[in-house]
Amino acid sequence: MPFNTGLDDRRAAVAVVGMLCRRYPHVVARDGLLYPGDVLVARRVAGPGHVYIAGSGQLWHADRATGVTRTALAASLNVMRVYRLQDKHLWQ
Repeated sequence: MPFNTGLDDRRAAVAVVGMLCRRYPHVVARDGLLYPGDVLVARRVAGPGHVYIAGSGQLWHADRATGVTRTALAASLNVMRVYRLQDKHLWQ
């Protein structure tokens, strides 16, 4: 995946999310809850969208300045979709 795809190239970002959805069994979560391993597609209030992976009480994402880093779920994060991967029990 090209670096910073979600910020620089919307078409490539959509293709990457599509690849993840084809590769990993999932459901679109509509219950308003987040579990570790859930994949969030969000749009910032001011600026382009981003993909996050939920951890225990935090989110993980990649940033140009810091690389992979954790962050808190912010009220300014407009969550567009949450993908709940169904085979997380196989992860090691």
